[in-house]
Amino acid sequence: MCADQTGLPTIFDDDDDRYSDRLLKGGRAKWVDKTWTLDGAPPREEDRFLATDTGFALQRWVDGLPKVITEKPLPDPDLLNEKIPRDEWPIGKFSGQPEPPWKVVAFAYLLRTRDAAPFTHINNTWGTRMCVRSIRERMRNMSMLRNAAVFPIVRLTSAPMPSKKYPGRFRPEFEVLEWRQISSDQPAQIEPSKQAEQIGKPVEPVTLKEELNDEIGI
Repeated sequence: MCADQTGLPTIFDDDDDRYSDRLLKGGRAKWVDKTWTLDGAPPREEDRFLATDTGFALQRWVDGLPKVITEKPLPDPDLLNEKIPRDEWPIGKFSGQPEPPWKVVAFAYLLRTRDAAPFTHINNTWGTRMCVRSIRERMRNMSMLRNAAVFPIVRLTSAPMPSKKYPGRFRPEFEVLEWRQISSDQPAQIEPSKQAEQIGKPVEPVTLKEELNDEIGI
């Protein structure tokens, strides 16, 4: 799943947010301490989202503006950082020490099903990387099993993050509720009360036979 970079960017001037305007689409879905916000406001309990795309990029801030590398494969950030003098490295907000300028960021594009509002979850933390990698792999695997491009409808939640050093920590998570196949022949759907149910074509869950693949060789 490769992110489409042709969408109109949304530019934010909040210097506390570590993301790129070239990667952000729509509003920002932010996770902090097991709490999600959408442009600063809590989501509704019933809110559901179609996860449309995911990706990874390199990002560096220069004079308050982001520089982004999205080419595949991504360059080694350590090699890029070695070329930058240490006195030009930014001071970490929490560590108070110089930190490498180029960092890997993970992002996921979300479409709220009740009103089609787009949001982006993006960060360079390990928690966000694990969240994005998890849903990215599941999207790829389910598309392979169904031999079609399918997308998950998810709920924004949290999941435990394995850590021997810091036990009990959590990370953002996209809980998959169901899968949908989006096709060009799907009719327009405008009834808000039924929108979540009508998105795309329902995808049947994987059966036990498919999981075991017990017909191979028969």
